[in-house]
Amino acid sequence: PPEQLAGILEPDEAAAYALARELLQTSRVSDATYAATKAAFGGDDRKMADLCMTMGCYHAVSTILNMFEVALPAGEAPPFRE
Repeated sequence: PPEQLAGILEPDEAAAYALARELLQTSRVSDATYAATKAAFGGDDRKMADLCMTMGCYHAVSTILNMFEVALPAGEAPPFRE
């Protein structure tokens, strides 16, 4: 959970992580999470759009790689549990 990363991540990083986690777990973002993340990014709508597009692109690429069962390079250990 984001709370466990206090003191490790910068405030804007923690806000982005909380927003990404909420979005990917629920397919939604609460008004409170959105507002906190936007505030952490200085109220900049362009930064919020960039964050959303970046998360969407990474999610799409990872989904495609998983769908086609693209293997890791030879000798690479899986970074996550299956």
